[in-house]
Amino acid sequence: MPRITGGHLRGRSDKVPVADGVRPTSDRVREALFSILGQDFRGERVLDAFGGTGMLGFEVHSRGAEVVITENSDRAFRDILLRRQQFGLTAADVRVERVDVLNAGEGLGAFTGVLADPPWSLPVEPLLEALAPRAGRWLVFEAENTTRCPEHCGALQLVQHRSYGRTTLWFYRRPDA
Repeated sequence: MPRITGGHLRGRSDKVPVADGVRPTSDRVREALFSILGQDFRGERVLDAFGGTGMLGFEVHSRGAEVVITENSDRAFRDILLRRQQFGLTAADVRVERVDVLNAGEGLGAFTGVLADPPWSLPVEPLLEALAPRAGRWLVFEAENTTRCPEHCGALQLVQHRSYGRTTLWFYRRPDA
């Protein structure tokens, strides 16, 4: 069972079954992600752009961030709400929106950072172009290890990428941030 790997929710297991078609980020990849990004997100506002299971959003909330999770699938959206309840959280703790993040407009607000784990079948560059304006300082894009991401997306610059089995994490930052 997947579990929260850090912060005040550390060790809590996810008991909600994963919906068909959802590819959860493994515990190992989430641990590596936060090893690179850091453990303290107090004062940051983070978007989990393609919620899936919502675990990336719950992880960053556990480390102190204000979080918005977006999900377009009805089933996955309902499951994220169940996970939020399972972890003892409320809408005031983690906001979950049933919306296509690429067409959400300004209603979501501004973010310090964006975590994006889209379906691997979607084209990369249009996704990055759409998400980059939402990232005030950083963006992490999760993709299949055969995917190649550009050096720049909007005002963001690629600073590193790391592979873990079939998954690669692409880390972007604003040069002035």
